[in-house]
Amino acid sequence: MRPTVLTAYRWELRKLLSQKRTYIGVGAAALLPILFVSVMGLQKGGPYDAPLGHNLRKSGLALALVVLTFASRFGAQLVTALVAGDIVASETAGGTLKMVLTRSLRRSQILAGKTLASFTYVIALLLALLAAGLVGGTIAWGFHPLTNLTGAQLSAAHALV
Repeated sequence: MRPTVLTAYRWELRKLLSQKRTYIGVGAAALLPILFVSVMGLQKGGPYDAPLGHNLRKSGLALALVVLTFASRFGAQLVTALVAGDIVASETAGGTLKMVLTRSLRRSQILAGKTLASFTYVIALLLALLAAGLVGGTIAWGFHPLTNLTGAQLSAAHALV
């Protein structure tokens, strides 16, 4: 059987899962909403300029969405660049880049596998951010209905879905 892009993708995922910095990054993403809740607890008012910012103290469901909005402005791009750069740089630092490039895979397959692994890591970070935001926001402000951007009120269960 000839190796494919999925082979390179599995290699890259295995390498990501074996590195401490992978788990540190996911943990840092999960701490961001907790830090946001702490800061919101120390101040009055809120980030009303953010989409759904007017809901922050009314429903815990808004926290995850507001934090994701802030993360999408600069955080996701920064993390993607760092992870993508690190995936190639770690090969160079480890002295394994030449060996990887001489494998039975084409360079385009190796690059595609590394790209898919980067995307997978960023999605994992965003899911950790979302989950921690939902839990932290619900603990801080409860599981209450949410007013959407058009002014309509959504039930908490509907807003969660």
